[in-house]
Parts: sequence; structure tokens; C-alpha cells
Amino acid sequence: MLRISSAGVLRSYRTGLTRSYAQLAAATQTATDFLAFRSFGANPAAASKSFQLIRSYGKTQNYIDNSKAVTKRLSSAWESAMTLSDSADKIDGTIGEAMNGDQDLASRKLQVSTIRGEMEAMVQNLNTKHVDTFVFAGVNAGEAPFTLDDEYNLYYQGINVDTGLDKDKKPVGLTDDQIAAMTPEDIEAYGQETLKKLSQEKVYVDVGLGMKNNDGTTGSFASSNDINSASAVNVSMPGIQLIGYGKDANDKPLNAISQLRDICKELLQDPIDVDKISDMRNQFHDTCNVIREGISQLDTRVGFAKSNQETLTKTSDSLYEQISDLTTVDPAQAYMDLSYAQYYYNSTLKIGNGILGQSFIDYMN
Repeated sequence: MLRISSAGVLRSYRTGLTRSYAQLAAATQTATDFLAFRSFGANPAAASKSFQLIRSYGKTQNYIDNSKAVTKRLSSAWESAMTLSDSADKIDGTIGEAMNGDQDLASRKLQVSTIRGEMEAMVQNLNTKHVDTFVFAGVNAGEAPFTLDDEYNLYYQGINVDTGLDKDKKPVGLTDDQIAAMTPEDIEAYGQETLKKLSQEKVYVDVGLGMKNNDGTTGSFASSNDINSASAVNVSMPGIQLIGYGKDANDKPLNAISQLRDICKELLQDPIDVDKISDMRNQFHDTCNVIREGISQLDTRVGFAKSNQETLTKTSDSLYEQISDLTTVDPAQAYMDLSYAQYYYNSTLKIGNGILGQSFIDYMN
């Protein structure tokens, strides 16, 4: 005869019931959020790998946001540059009309007024703003880069685009003693070098290309000049790089606005020197080609930014899929497990009804 106490039966049943309830609760939770695990200890290997993937996914999302911002900024610059080029073409047509020998001084004055209006529109385009950034301002992108005085002299960040000197005709960044020690030739060379430096300003944005310095180091970027150009995207297009700056060997201006200023002066002479204006117009054509080259550069950068964004998006989708495979379960499997857990729990309850109904039996033959 084997004696089995009611307390033992009930204790065993209670253990089984608790286990089945826990399984049902877990299956219900999984069928709700589809998580494969909820703590590091539940699956250390998968958790460790998923944390790495999630970190990479977060970085990739930041790179995508950067790429979108880069694309929009460069696209804005490209659109403004195209408008600038269209204005230059329109002005060139007006110059051609004004050079016609049948035009009298009164007619040319009207045409000069039209040209100057287009010049002002060109300067406005050069001050195009995207969000809070002036797209043609180089490094100092928080302020409008270009101003035009009453005599149609163009200034870039307070510096004359022809001479590289400030409005007082002094070199920028030097003390009075330093300026006093310079010859006129030194001042002229200093001004031209200042313009050259401004035209070469770069602003790099990290878009997931492994941004690093020219020496291969990462994490500390003292200057944009130290950054490897192949490891980031340059979003800067200084306006003077687009429309030209400085003077040539014959002391003629190399930027479009100054060239137009001088052409307008010649068109107001009576009579006009057609040959002289024709030479000035040809030089203006050369500067228009510089603008077109700038547009081509911007177009290339926009295309690269868009391509990089598409690549990053594919990478992001792949990382998301890997994270999902590690951290989530198939919904169909989750619902099936829930069904089994519910069946097991209901069966346990049914068994309990039979046990509780015979709670006074304390032995079996």
C-alpha cells in the first residue's frame, strides 16, 4: 500500500499550475510585443550582438540626416547658381543691344538701368539662405556675405572683391604698424592672397565616409584644411569662387559684378567705344564660364550626396532587418506558442477540478 497525502498532491499541482500560468503570461507578452528576450541574461549572445547593431543603426540614421541636410543645402546653392547664370545671360543680351550703333545715349541709360537691376538681383542670389545658413558664405555662414555700395563695388564679408581690402582700403587682420611697414605692392599682394584664402574655405560634413584628418587620425579636427577631402562632403561654395575675384595682369577685375559695373560706365559714354566694350564683354563671357563650372561642381556634389544617402538607407534597412531577426519573434510562431500555452493552462485547471473534488482522500490502494 502506497500512501499519498492530500498536501503532497496539492503542492505538486500548485507547482504545475504556477509553471503553466507563468508560461501563459510569457507567451501572452511575447504575442503582444514580439520580443525574443527582455534582459541581457535571457540571451547574452543575441543581446550583445543586437546592442552593436543598434549602435551602428543609430549612427547610420545620423549619417542619413546629415546627408539629407547636405543634399538640401547644395541643391539650394545649385538652384541659386542657375538663377545667377540665367541673369548673366540676360545681361549679356542687353549689353549686345546697347552696343548697337543705332542706340542713342537715352536708350543706353535705360539699358544700363536694366543691367544694374539685374546686378542687384545677382547679389541677392549670392545671399541665398537655406534654413539659417547663407549657402555662398563659406565658413562664416551666419551672415549675408555680399554687399553692394552706391558705386556698385562688391564686397564679400566686408572685403572688396577686386582688391581684397576693406572699405577703408586697408588690409584686414593687420595692425596699423604692420600696414605702415608695407609697400603698396605688399598691400596689393596681401589683398589678393586674402581673397584667395576666402575662395578656398571649406566646410565638411560627416556622412559616414569615415571622416578623418589627412594624417589618418580621427576624432580631433583642428581645421577644415586638415580633413581628408575623400572622407567627408564639402558643403561650402564661397560666392567669390563662383563669380570670380581679384584682378588680372592688366588690372582688370575678374568678378562678374565688377565687370558689369565697368561695362555700364562705358555704355554711358557718348559716343561709346565699341571695341573696348567688346573686349570687356568677352572677359565677362569668361567669368560666365566660371559660373557654369561652379554649377557643374555643385551638380556633382548634389549627385554624390543623393547617391550616398541611398547607400546609407540600404545599410540602415539591412541593419534594421538584422536587429529584428535577433530581437523579435515571428508573429505566427508567437501566436502558436500562445495557443499552446493557453491549452496547457486550461488543461492544468481541468486537472485541478478533479483533484480538488477528492481533497479528503489521503491514500490509494
